[in-house]
Amino acid sequence: MGITSCAVDVAPGSGLFVEHKNDTWIAKPDRPFGKLQRDLYEGAFRVDEKMFGCTIDIETMNDRLYVSKSSWQRLVDLVDGLSLENMESLVGQRKSDVESFMRCAKDAKIGGVGFGELFAKYESAVAHFHFRWNFSKAVDRLLEAEIARLPAQYEFDVMLLAKDAPPLETLRSSEYFHQTLQAIAEHPDTQNAIASSNGTLIEVMKESSWLWERVAYLAENFMKVHNEDIRLPIPYSFVANELRNHLVDSYRFSVPINAVPEGLAEEIRLHAGDRYDQLIRTVTLAAMQGILKENEHHYQIRGQNAMKIKLEELADDCVARGMLGDRMDIYEVGKQRVLDLAADFGGE
Repeated sequence: MGITSCAVDVAPGSGLFVEHKNDTWIAKPDRPFGKLQRDLYEGAFRVDEKMFGCTIDIETMNDRLYVSKSSWQRLVDLVDGLSLENMESLVGQRKSDVESFMRCAKDAKIGGVGFGELFAKYESAVAHFHFRWNFSKAVDRLLEAEIARLPAQYEFDVMLLAKDAPPLETLRSSEYFHQTLQAIAEHPDTQNAIASSNGTLIEVMKESSWLWERVAYLAENFMKVHNEDIRLPIPYSFVANELRNHLVDSYRFSVPINAVPEGLAEEIRLHAGDRYDQLIRTVTLAAMQGILKENEHHYQIRGQNAMKIKLEELADDCVARGMLGDRMDIYEVGKQRVLDLAADFGGE
């Protein structure tokens, strides 16, 4: 069943599913991607199919992927029906798949099987992103049921008992940004050059290798523009301008510390009784998935930027050999064609 004759209502930039006008299809993502990324996102939906043992119907229109609402609802129902044990296992797999993608994006070679392995790991990571909002809602329902058994005064403090929660990448980004501002302030000549630069900000910052390393780290490793389109340039200029605009910022960044009140665990244990272990597992799951949901925006961009650098190196090689007309064509030729080009990387 095709949808090529129907109009689409899209909420640009929201990143959410958008219902098709005929109420039969939903778009994910809500913005157009190049063919390479569409192929990879479709591959991620195929990973979802294997993960949950279901079929997901997909169509393409106007450079967007559409999923049939009925098949999506089947997937949502399966997510809703997961037990605590299944959810814990899925979060563990999600964390492993995302970390594996980021490592591979950093280390993969262009030739040989490098891109094939990288694309497979990208699809495995994105497969978790597709349903993370629904997964979050399912976890919240478990958490609410556990918290409802406690006295109301513990509703918020109980989350302090979560175990092994990772740090928020947004806080790491802010901390590194403010450390960079402080470092610039310690180099008056550099600070003055940045403040007085007129249209040559990137060049000014590149003159200080230590500063450019920091700009590159922020641009390549954290989401600065809320759009996952891999065709977009890495936002070096955005970060550079952000630093210049905050040169007079005297704010000293500090990471908030949420200390566990003394005796809290013992108090909650008394109220929870033999459900205490279940409560702590649920609280830990909720904290983990909540932080992952936030951090994965940065993780995806981090891996994609590493992949983008390699893709454009391949593209430049192909343009030089007359196999592509423009480096940006690498994003429009599709996954299999990129794999074929990579297999011939550096050839005559």
